[in-house]
Amino acid sequence: MANTLPSQLVPDTAADTAITVLSSALTSITGFASDFSSDLMDPKRPVNIAVVTEGSTTLENPTDFEQGDSTVEFTQVAPKQYSQPFHITNAELQSGHKMERLFQVNLNKLARKIQDVAFAPIVKADFSESTVVANATDMTVADLKEIWGKCSDFDEKRMVLSGAYYANILPDTRENFALTNGAYGYDSIDYSNRLGTSNVETGLEGFVADRKALVMASRVPEMTEMVRDGLYSSTIIEVPDIGISVQFNMWASLKGRDSWASFDICFGAAKADVTALHRIVNTAD
Repeated sequence: MANTLPSQLVPDTAADTAITVLSSALTSITGFASDFSSDLMDPKRPVNIAVVTEGSTTLENPTDFEQGDSTVEFTQVAPKQYSQPFHITNAELQSGHKMERLFQVNLNKLARKIQDVAFAPIVKADFSESTVVANATDMTVADLKEIWGKCSDFDEKRMVLSGAYYANILPDTRENFALTNGAYGYDSIDYSNRLGTSNVETGLEGFVADRKALVMASRVPEMTEMVRDGLYSSTIIEVPDIGISVQFNMWASLKGRDSWASFDICFGAAKADVTALHRIVNTAD
């Protein structure tokens, strides 16, 4: 018997799927200075993000505790609206399994685009420090130690590797088959297969970064009241583990007498402290 999904439950299914997919797909962009919000915004309105670059002076035997202050700098990010629209057939509307799969595929596509934007600022011209690891099979614990040493002054050491490089440092036993926080002395080790895409400098296979290296901003795109009234539903979905929010819209097409939906987000990223990121590349600089 078919798994019927009443149309009023479609936004709930979209929300559950978005939280599940994006919580996993976007872990590589966490740990940076960010301003993620569920607020509505003009898709192209810039956002100023505060980056704490230095703490106050440590006092010795103080008699006045109200002196000194942290150094805070602001970096502007110009988000753009990204939309992932898709057609929904009547058969998909009537099947929970088909509907969920449709959401999963499109959310993963949107997540890849967000990663592309997030990592686009990582280029040699700005972040000059690097370590060359020629091939994924050459990535060893010795490399991890060497890179850690070069980044030892970072307040946090968050590593992101391409999938092939990440796979080569996974533990050998089933009992330890995980790279938990603190592994190899890093605060976190994650992977992204969006490194080395057309948006990022060729040869980039990973990086180690402190929180202040990049800044990222996200909002939910604003729409006119007339457009909103014409939608079947418009829901803001908050992804708690990431802090990011996406908008799920659904409407009927009078032209084709069928249903459409989209996941929408305003997202942008920019460089901040260029001394706080170390690239891992597979080609000589």
